[in-house]
Amino acid sequence: MSVKRRNFWTMLLLSIITCGIYGIYWWWCFTKDMNKVCEGRSSEKPSPNYLVVILLSIVTCTIYFYIWMYKQGNRLADAADSYNVPNQTTGTSLLMWYLFGAILCGLGPFIAVAQWIGLFNKVADAYNQQFPDGGYPGGGLPAETGPSDGGIGAFAQKMEQGAGNIADKIQGSKGFTNLKKAVGDKVPAFQKNNQQYRNLLTSKHRGMANGNVRSANTAELVHSEAPVILTKVQIAELGQNGNVSLFLGFQNTADRNIAAIYLDVVCYNMLKEQIGVLTDVCYIDLNVGKGQIFETPAPIALPDNSIRKCDIIIRHVVYTDESIWSYEGSEVFVQVDEQQLLNLPDGLNDEFKRQMKQIVPDVNYGFTPEDRGNFWFCACGQLNPQNAGNCIACGADKASEFRLMDMTYLSAQRDAYMEEMRAAREEAERQEAERRAREEEAKAQRIAERNQKIEETQQKAKNAFNAFKQKGEETLKGAGVMKSSGLTCPNCGKPYQPGDKFCMGCGAHLDQPVINAAQPSAPQSGVKICEKCGMENDADSKFCMGCGNPLGAAAPAYQASQAEQARPAQPQQPVPPMQPQQQPQQNFSSPAPEEDQDELKTVVLTPEMAAQMAAAKQSAAEAPQNPGPVQAGGKVICPACGYENEPGAMFCMGCGSRIDQ
Repeated sequence: MSVKRRNFWTMLLLSIITCGIYGIYWWWCFTKDMNKVCEGRSSEKPSPNYLVVILLSIVTCTIYFYIWMYKQGNRLADAADSYNVPNQTTGTSLLMWYLFGAILCGLGPFIAVAQWIGLFNKVADAYNQQFPDGGYPGGGLPAETGPSDGGIGAFAQKMEQGAGNIADKIQGSKGFTNLKKAVGDKVPAFQKNNQQYRNLLTSKHRGMANGNVRSANTAELVHSEAPVILTKVQIAELGQNGNVSLFLGFQNTADRNIAAIYLDVVCYNMLKEQIGVLTDVCYIDLNVGKGQIFETPAPIALPDNSIRKCDIIIRHVVYTDESIWSYEGSEVFVQVDEQQLLNLPDGLNDEFKRQMKQIVPDVNYGFTPEDRGNFWFCACGQLNPQNAGNCIACGADKASEFRLMDMTYLSAQRDAYMEEMRAAREEAERQEAERRAREEEAKAQRIAERNQKIEETQQKAKNAFNAFKQKGEETLKGAGVMKSSGLTCPNCGKPYQPGDKFCMGCGAHLDQPVINAAQPSAPQSGVKICEKCGMENDADSKFCMGCGNPLGAAAPAYQASQAEQARPAQPQQPVPPMQPQQQPQQNFSSPAPEEDQDELKTVVLTPEMAAQMAAAKQSAAEAPQNPGPVQAGGKVICPACGYENEPGAMFCMGCGSRIDQ
């Protein structure tokens, strides 16, 4: 059954209208028809169901789709070559348009699909030629419509007819024509670059015929004079009636394109008995270039179902330049022995392939070059005529290729290559060692700079700590000296240093001698000496008469203080009794003048004065407690003894009682 052509714009418009639903159906039918037209025409495997393609593309994040597109593009290209259809589109070009076509404003994928459909239509036309009337009702080419299967297909066909009209208008518009012209100029060169070194079909390619193959050649068939090589001679049984047909494949070895071929077919059964001869079998309207393979799209019906062998005699080859090659003899094409796989001694296969890839890259050289007299085999597997200086499939130079079969030369080339690789490896290792040395040096320098910064920081911290420590030691040393002097203020008891004139605690004069009672010539027993001021008190006194400090047990004798012992002895002069109004005012906020200090250095109390002060203190203790000092005319009156004190006085100058409370 014939297949229908596809239209890119119809598919695109209907996919947009149906939100992609029609696109899925279209690709499903396209995949099925692609398998049909490529069956037996390529070594690539048939495409799986398109739904499977969708699922695998989703699972692999579209990676499988690109692989599938690449393989099916090459499969269609192989089929086009087998049908002798001129073509420059391959799986590689489709993949390149898909991946790198985004530079054309994202039009690359659309261009790839359009080229894919165009290649399919060419192969479909060649495929349909094997059916009566070209496979289409009324002959000729089919309408550019989509697939039709059942009710869905009928509905889709109606939609395609409407979309086809819209597509025709779009294609005929001026804007589309300008876009096609701008993009089309870049397409041929792009396709040519990708086609140049594609793994071309060699004379070993033999597409499988349709139906059940009954006999087939296993190698190329050659003729000593013919400008073509027979690549395929297959007899296959078609249909259910057992009729057999002949499928042929030709490869052009001349420099000119073939326009037509005329041949005779001699038929034999399995007993090698000649059954019949078919004459003037022709294939016309061809355009087979040098190295291209043409496989007959329509088989040659054989006269008897028992035919299992056919001999081919090429009578005429017509070229596109209207020149004709003819042969009148009876020599038939004979099958050559199969070419040997590459198997060089001493492991030189890799070196041979490396040398060949320097001549022509991107070609798989897996065979041994062989000279067969009238023909020679290239390492790519192509059978070439003897007069061909280059392989008609890969273009490799014959002389350079056979020079590599000299094992001495090939071994020398391998040794030179190994030495070059060793030198390159040593150079790479040297550069790597230098790079690592530079990195280590830079690393060591960074570490040294970091350590230097750490040492500088530590030294600064150490200096700061030493300065702080020294200052603290000086402070502690001064405090220790102050504490170790043993001198205390007679008023508040705060320690002071020798030479201080005022107390830092209460502001009292510190250079006044301690007020003591009249010192007898010898210490008297049964008296109490005040530990604070050194004044002698009666044995039964509980408080010092000089400072009011609590007294302890009576001392056996008078003990002079260290300060008094150190002071030189001065003659004691009697002092008149102290009167409250005649006593100098004590100012704790500011020190007394120097002349006052000189007059108050020594105060000596007579026994009579001490007795008077004790009596006053006793009367003050017996007097009722006064809730506070009484102020009269700015004077502060002591509540204990009634003595008038200056404003701001804290202690009574008459009895020593605290009056600021």
